[in-house]
Amino acid sequence: NLLVVASFGKILPPALLDRFAPNRRLNVHPSLLPHLRGPSPIQTAIYNGDTEIGVSIIGVEKKVDSGDIWAQEKYVRISIYRAEPGSSHCCRVSIKTTIFSS
Repeated sequence: NLLVVASFGKILPPALLDRFAPNRRLNVHPSLLPHLRGPSPIQTAIYNGDTEIGVSIIGVEKKVDSGDIWAQEKYVRISIYRAEPGSSHCCRVSIKTTIFSS
């Protein structure tokens, strides 16, 4: 059995976690941990003006985003263009997907 979690945003109950061995529980997290732990890493990266994001595969523990990092891949460059004064939009985001080789 394998537990896979992606963008779930809630704490998993211990009764569920206890059904899986620690090396059989993984979380696909849309950031390069440990930089952006928490429930909204993509939004936080945009807000912070980060120019690169990626994905981390981590073990699932009882504390949110605290498991060991099993793998990471940097894969997106973000450009944020601030809107012109008086515009109805706060910004425009351009996302270019790029696979970075190790």
